[in-house]
Amino acid sequence: KLTASEAELRALFVSMTDVVVIYDADGRYVKIAPTNPINLYRPPENMLGKTVHEVLPKEQADFIVGKIGEAIQTGQAVTGEYALQIGNRELWFAASASRLSENTAIWIAHDITERKQAEEALRENEGRYHDLVENISDLICTHDLEGRLLSVNHAATDLTGYSVEELIGRSLRDFLLPESRHAFDAYLTAIQKNGNAIGLMTILTKSGERRIWEYHNTLRVEGVPNPIVRGYARDITERRQAEEELRKSENLLREAQAVAGLGSYLLDIST
Repeated sequence: KLTASEAELRALFVSMTDVVVIYDADGRYVKIAPTNPINLYRPPENMLGKTVHEVLPKEQADFIVGKIGEAIQTGQAVTGEYALQIGNRELWFAASASRLSENTAIWIAHDITERKQAEEALRENEGRYHDLVENISDLICTHDLEGRLLSVNHAATDLTGYSVEELIGRSLRDFLLPESRHAFDAYLTAIQKNGNAIGLMTILTKSGERRIWEYHNTLRVEGVPNPIVRGYARDITERRQAEEELRKSENLLREAQAVAGLGSYLLDIST
């Protein structure tokens, strides 16, 4: 049984593509798997018999020795993540230490560098997204399927006069003109059916001013515990007022042209 167990361990040891090392309780390299990917950077013959503190920086060495000691003392597998600076590259590993005997432990570490890089890229993207959302002059918000606001950006306070605390948890219906609130249910039904909704809404600010918003909202159902609506709205009050003034001017011009034409016609008749 012992021979069979040793053979199985040896076969496992030489076939692993992860970092596989056997350490003693002092953190000394007892055996290093030949397929160890770090062998490309540090030949095993340069490490065997040495302690991890003689090979690695103190922070990484302390981490490994601590995990090995805990595994040997408790008899339980101990896990953790650590980084190694190898050449000009920083490699990240997810490691597990397990006791082999009263004085040795096996260390198996899997390269998770790509995962760490992806997580870092995601954090950077989230940071850029946060900056964009908070500095844009248009309203960006989320609300649930009943219309209750879940989040708002800073622009929402400028556009409505309400603080973030006064907005979160309230229904968008509360900010609409009383005579148009009945249409809010139709909006909620449409966005759940179609997945998006585009249109105009007139809202009342905290000071009682009427403002016209042009909105484009979409429904999100994937990657969230409950469906939410992502809202984007732009205040077009001044633009609508300018358009109305332009229409009035055009109507006045047409009326003036009509009067001038009638005057010319009457003058022609009289002469």
